Amino acid sequence: MAAITKKIVKIHTGDRPSAGTSGEVYVGIGGREFNLYSLGSDFRTGSKSNYMLGGPVDKGGGDERPVLHPAQNNPSADYLLDTDYLDRFPIYIRFEPKHRVDNWNLEEVERIVNSGADQRVYRALGGDNHLWLGKRYGKYCYLFSVDSRKGKQ
Repeated sequence: MAAITKKIVKIHTGDRPSAGTSGEVYVGIGGREFNLYSLGSDFRTGSKSNYMLGGPVDKGGGDERPVLHPAQNNPSADYLLDTDYLDRFPIYIRFEPKHRVDNWNLEEVERIVNSGADQRVYRALGGDNHLWLGKRYGKYCYLFSVDSRKGKQ
């Protein structure tokens, strides 16, 4: 049993025409949902961004982007999350379009929970796979667990 203190969410938006969005993107894990909006240009066509939830942001030149409202989007505050409960809830990315015809092309997503011996990794898509999300297609993409210690999926 280990408290979840830090999550990094890596998002790669596709480079197809009109792949980017100005809509909202959320991640769900451990029975909570977190907003990935930051001060940067989020989810532009072809963008690759790493979003930080909880824990200190890497000041050594890392590419972690802190989200807005970090106190409310912190896995170690309020409704506390624990690694023992991760498998009891779905782990997903949810897209909330800004308007009816707003779409987003998700190329790849990876979620890293904690670090070191307690690290858990979850992924979806990548390679030749990608997924269009929007009101006309669906808003969710569920992730699967990757056992990084054994190299198994």
